[in-house]
Amino acid sequence: MDPIRFSDVHRMLDQMLGSMDGDEPAARRRRRIVEVASELFLRHGYRRASVDQIAERAGIAKGTVYLYFKNKADILVSAIAVEKRRYLHAIQPILDGSHPARERLRLYLRRAIKLLGEMPLTSKLLTGDREIRAVLADLDADARASYEKMQLGFLVHLLDPAAAPHRWNETELEDRARVLLALIYALGSFSDARGRLGLSIERFSQLLADIIVDGIAAPAVSNPEAVP
Repeated sequence: MDPIRFSDVHRMLDQMLGSMDGDEPAARRRRRIVEVASELFLRHGYRRASVDQIAERAGIAKGTVYLYFKNKADILVSAIAVEKRRYLHAIQPILDGSHPARERLRLYLRRAIKLLGEMPLTSKLLTGDREIRAVLADLDADARASYEKMQLGFLVHLLDPAAAPHRWNETELEDRARVLLALIYALGSFSDARGRLGLSIERFSQLLADIIVDGIAAPAVSNPEAVP
């Protein structure tokens, strides 16, 4: 699988978002609609949050919402895309070559786990929110598959050198990357258990990344924050 190119991912997310950057009135209105909708989706659930409520909270007419979005599902897609674009900016430094391969994988795992708590809509989707999954299931399957392929390619690009030397073929490498992705996605349901254990999200993500990269019996390091 070819390594991920951030330009491709950003292009896809920009297409999903439309014109939301800049200080133009249209961009500001789109951002405001998405911000308000995200709050309502999280507070009341996707189904109970209406376009009327979104318009009222955003301080615009309901018809104005439809100037920028086809329907409520289109707003949801943009809200999730905003979270994902923010996530991509957070992990892009992992590919800058300043850390060894194993440390890049460790850093990715730590940031991905931590960012689940900072991407509430994406976390709800990945951890099985039925309303959100049902809406997105009806959207463009090709676009969704393309993004998922690039996401998998990014992790394969990290895993391959971090696990070297290995004898996995491409399919075996991709399967291992899928397992790691599934584990990261599942962590959204661990928040209550983490709280009961008294672990901060930073400590939780650090320990889990260390266990995955180094193994359960790896020797302790003197500076666990060596890679931020």
